[in-house]
Amino acid sequence: MSVKNTILLLLLLGGLIPAFAQEKKLDDLKSWIGKYPSDKGQDFFHLPEIQKPLKELLSRSDFRHLTKELTLETPIECVKNYLIIEVSKEHCSPCDNAMVVINLEDSTIFVGFYKFNKGSSVIRWFSSKDDCDYYELPKEILDEFLYMHEPKQ
Repeated sequence: MSVKNTILLLLLLGGLIPAFAQEKKLDDLKSWIGKYPSDKGQDFFHLPEIQKPLKELLSRSDFRHLTKELTLETPIECVKNYLIIEVSKEHCSPCDNAMVVINLEDSTIFVGFYKFNKGSSVIRWFSSKDDCDYYELPKEILDEFLYMHEPKQ
C-alpha cells in the first residue's frame, strides 16, 4: 500500500471514529428512557454529551435555571426518536417549566422555556443547529410543550 493510500485510509478512519463515538453516546442516552433526570446515581444534565452543548446553547442564567431551579422532574420519554426531558418549578409547575428535546439521529438539542407571570406568558426556544426551528419538531412534542403548562386535573 502506498503512503498516499495509507494516509487516505487513516483520514477516512479518523472521520468515522468520532461519528461512531457520537452515535454510541446517543445510543447510551436511550438507557435514560423511563428514568428521571436525577436517576442512575448521576444527573442527566451533567453528562458531558449533554452539559457541553447546553452550556454552549444557553446563557449561564438559563443553564442554571434549567438545571438548578426547575427541580420537579418527569420521567424521560422518547417520541419518534427524540428524547424528551421536562422539568418544572416546584409549587409553580404550570407557570415555570422547560422542555429539552434531543434528536437521537443527529444530536440536535432544542430547549423550550415557558414562564407565566402577572397575566402574560413568555415562550423561548433555542436550537443547537442554526438552521433548525423548533416548529420542525413532531406535532406530539410541540403539543406536549403547549399542554405541559396546563394545570393537571
